[in-house]
Amino acid sequence: MLGGRGVRKRQKRLMALRLTAVSSIPNHWMLALVLGLALAIRLSFFLPHYQASDVLKSYAPAGHQILTGEYQPGAEYDYVWFSPIRLGVVVPVAALTELFGYSLPHLSIYPLICSILTLLFVYGIGLRLERQFPHAALLSVLFAALYPLLVTQAPQMLPDTPRTLFATAAVYFFVRSR
Repeated sequence: MLGGRGVRKRQKRLMALRLTAVSSIPNHWMLALVLGLALAIRLSFFLPHYQASDVLKSYAPAGHQILTGEYQPGAEYDYVWFSPIRLGVVVPVAALTELFGYSLPHLSIYPLICSILTLLFVYGIGLRLERQFPHAALLSVLFAALYPLLVTQAPQMLPDTPRTLFATAAVYFFVRSR
């Protein structure tokens, strides 16, 4: 029995040392590391030819109409993918086209930024909900950073990534207000 207690005490001391070693790294550096990892993973999934069809058929023409002043809300359009609900995609396409010209790599900047901002809001939610254990926020960001759907859709100009950002931001501001 005596040997069993001694082993347990050593295991507890080792666990405390491991937690101290992880805890000694400030959370903002750990967050920067996770965000860097998330960005690297998302950039590795950058496939401009994969997303070209939706952008060329619907978002780019609608963005061009906004830039030229020809856009009319509620009008029927020939392309089926566009609806007024997707203005969260079409307006940034118009802005990016105005800034950089039309190119698929430049149009992927907006969803990539939305994906990284989503991770920051997840971190904020984790900090607000679990103040006694701030590593829970880092763990939640790590899970979100590695979530396959968020990773593969991050560099694609689809409405899902901005919608995820806005929903996560809404949850963050709700939790923050309490």
